[in-house]
Amino acid sequence: LSNVLSCKSLDLFEDSLSIWDEKASADSVVTRDILCEVKSLRYLTTSTEFLAKAVQLALQKQDHNVLQSACSEVIDKLGVFAPHISVHFLALYQSSVVAEWLNSIIKKALQTPNESKVASMIYQLEAAEKAKNYKLYSQCFDELFKGNLCWKRTLVFENHFDIIKEIDDKRIFIILQHSSCKQFLYSGVIQGLKGLKVSQEPVAGFRKTRVNFRMLTSLSRLWENYKASLHRYMVKLVALFKFEDQSNNRKEMISRLGVETDVQGLENAAKNLEEKRKKYRLRLCVDTTA
Repeated sequence: LSNVLSCKSLDLFEDSLSIWDEKASADSVVTRDILCEVKSLRYLTTSTEFLAKAVQLALQKQDHNVLQSACSEVIDKLGVFAPHISVHFLALYQSSVVAEWLNSIIKKALQTPNESKVASMIYQLEAAEKAKNYKLYSQCFDELFKGNLCWKRTLVFENHFDIIKEIDDKRIFIILQHSSCKQFLYSGVIQGLKGLKVSQEPVAGFRKTRVNFRMLTSLSRLWENYKASLHRYMVKLVALFKFEDQSNNRKEMISRLGVETDVQGLENAAKNLEEKRKKYRLRLCVDTTA
């Protein structure tokens, strides 16, 4: 990883030596002082090597705070000047954020260590990390890694950069991720490398845009409310359709039996039946008295 970043730093340095002003004379270009650029290149190469080492150690220890900080540094420093590298680190940054979110879900689902072995191991893992008891930490980590699949899927492995090599070149991914301060939106485009020719340049792009996170959150809430209200409306509509189907089935059954399907007709028939019953009772009373 550090070699790749160093090579990209050299490419940036070579690009800086190109003539950016067509009106500049040849003498001014040849005699231009490049000591500052060489020093900047040295600082950039050294910093990228340190950041690459920090990312490697963070992946080994699953330290998401260090991992996200190192990735954001690479993204902010290189950015659009090295979109291939920036988009890879953006994907790694997003994977780390998702891993933290999944860990929080597991902790909420397993709040009682007395009743769950997995919860007990997770709490022991965190306690060993805080106490710097690395022997206990490694034991808990190995046991969780071997025995629990849901916790294993929350891990971010060191071969994260090699995943894109196993994806077909016909697939292109779009990555959207907010910065930690929620003031910027990172967007990246990356293409799979499997089946791509050596002479072909893979598709890669990177942008950093300032956004209003509160407005975006409010729009997201409005969208969620709209989907919830639409879901309730669809449930009522389905229930209405079912009721209409049941009513139609009842009418069809009644018509087959030869009974009047009109509601008013049924009410009139009921009234006539009640009047006949009253007359019959009255006649019965007269006969008994006689």
